[in-house]
Amino acid sequence: MLILTAEDVLKTYQEYEAESARKYYEFLKLREENKTFGYKKLAKVLALPISATRGWKQWNCTPNPIKAIEKLTRIELLPLYSDNPKLPAILRLLAAGFTDGGIDKNFNTFHFNSARMENIEAWKNDFLGVFPYGEETLSAIVTGRQQTSIGLRTTDRSIVRFFAALGCPGGNKTMVSYTLPKILSALQLELKLAFLDGFFSCEVAMPQYPVWRKTMNFVNFS
Repeated sequence: MLILTAEDVLKTYQEYEAESARKYYEFLKLREENKTFGYKKLAKVLALPISATRGWKQWNCTPNPIKAIEKLTRIELLPLYSDNPKLPAILRLLAAGFTDGGIDKNFNTFHFNSARMENIEAWKNDFLGVFPYGEETLSAIVTGRQQTSIGLRTTDRSIVRFFAALGCPGGNKTMVSYTLPKILSALQLELKLAFLDGFFSCEVAMPQYPVWRKTMNFVNFS
């Protein structure tokens, strides 16, 4: 079963960026079919500024969405099918993005936070198993109100857009509307369990209440 395509990744970009990428695909096809065309002729046929086709033809200035798609394609994540051996790890990482992680509002990072080192190590192992090139952009910071948690984050845009395309929420999850990925309902049981493993390993917590208040309202019941 097909889960994710390059077009799904393109849809996570602003429209002008996505359209530039689609035009780039048209440019490659037209250039291959008409090897004598210069960049001016290519621009005229595609109704593009000359500067665009000149950059693509002479300077290899590939649009950023295409760069992301090519990186994901090279490690066989696009197109993504349900029989991909990396899918269980992908689903665990995706699920963690709905709990103690996610994507920042500007689509600059994909991250995960935890005060438990075993959770940090499990997330990191899954992450590097799926994205072998991700180690170069992976960093750790101390986070949390009491500075007792570790935050892992990657700034690799191909990884950020990959999870955005899968349905990972972006920004402050208390301020945005989101749902679980629709694809979950069609997956086999073991893949659903992989997602739930990532989700509940982060989301289940002991309820706490502020004993110094007169009321007994829970302040942490994930």
